Amino acid sequence: MPIAFTIIFDVVPRERAGRFSGMFGAVFRIASIFGPLLGSFITEHISWRWVFYINVPVGIVTFILIAFFYHESVQHVKQRIDWWGVFTLVPAIVCMTFALEFGGNQYAWGSAPIVAGFIVAGLLFAEFVWAEIKASEPIVSFDMFRNRAFAGSNLVGVFSGAAYIVAVIYIPIYIQGVLGGSAINAGLDLLPMMLGSSLTAPIGGILGNKLSYRSILAPFAVLFILGILLLTTLTPTSATWQVMVYMAVVGLGHRTDLLGHRDVRLGRQWKYRLVPFQHLHALRSTQG
Repeated sequence: MPIAFTIIFDVVPRERAGRFSGMFGAVFRIASIFGPLLGSFITEHISWRWVFYINVPVGIVTFILIAFFYHESVQHVKQRIDWWGVFTLVPAIVCMTFALEFGGNQYAWGSAPIVAGFIVAGLLFAEFVWAEIKASEPIVSFDMFRNRAFAGSNLVGVFSGAAYIVAVIYIPIYIQGVLGGSAINAGLDLLPMMLGSSLTAPIGGILGNKLSYRSILAPFAVLFILGILLLTTLTPTSATWQVMVYMAVVGLGHRTDLLGHRDVRLGRQWKYRLVPFQHLHALRSTQG
């Protein structure tokens, strides 16, 4: 996704970038609708391994489309790779991810491996920050955070991304483990959320060129928080329609990251930082 959004700003005029990023978000959400359903069907009727195998022909088709239809910009700028930033950031993320994954499962949270993982991750992150301050072309330019809209949207994105991923992962577990539904039922219950996101993605991209940051953020944030609060009220006796309605509310409100609006703002001011910005977006989404 970061590469796709970077391409948008490479081939699309900046005054239309918000609309195109919104359209791309809608396409991604539509793919997210059919993906869980297809995966559920393959898991139940074929084999779970084919959930991964099916991506091979899809990847080949994508490669062919890129090779024949993508025409990159003729402007090329030679840039230096921030190797020190790479060699500190990647191990830091790996250490933190493993500590979060194994903590409370294979190891106790206070055990030596988990504590050591967090300590090493913290030291590497500190070294990464120092490296980025000193680098001439850093992976993450901290000057971008001087923009309050940019800094605020990223902070909101961390929390909204975490909540969104929790809903996507644990609602299917709830459907199958608590309500006794099948894998297909779990995929169907995700459908309202993906439909809601598909509806609001292009709307957010279009409004991003016309309205202020707060006027877009506030209503979507209220809807998203309401949806998450409704999900906390689910019990073993909750009806399936309740789950679907609550997930629809979450999907309608999941524009708190404001991809289209924020990217256009950043592109107008610091277009040469689009690649580091998209990397930062992917990083905060994944870790959230």
